[in-house]
Amino acid sequence: MNNIRELFIKNLKYLRKQKGINQLTLSTEIGKGVNYISNIETGIVFPPPETIDEIAEVLKIDSSQLFAEDSSPQNVIEQTRDELAEIIAEKVTNTIRTTIKMHVKSEVTKALKEI
Repeated sequence: MNNIRELFIKNLKYLRKQKGINQLTLSTEIGKGVNYISNIETGIVFPPPETIDEIAEVLKIDSSQLFAEDSSPQNVIEQTRDELAEIIAEKVTNTIRTTIKMHVKSEVTKALKEI
């Protein structure tokens, strides 16, 4: 996980969805504007401690769960997905480089034979 904000955002999204609470309902329950939770979940704003406690109360969780590394199976899935994407991208890039090198070598060899 890159930082505490990203961890908070992922946990908030997961726990909110797990509890069946949409962004509008959560915003309303904590007395904030309609886009407030959306702005948090997209990283535009970060809530103060009092608001974090209010969010946790609505979600019926301890506020520390919003910062826990293992709070969400989704975190593990997303981290694994990102790691796999990096590995696949690297392998594809290496395969393409190798293929291009082989093709260029073949074409150079053909051209040299024609000289």
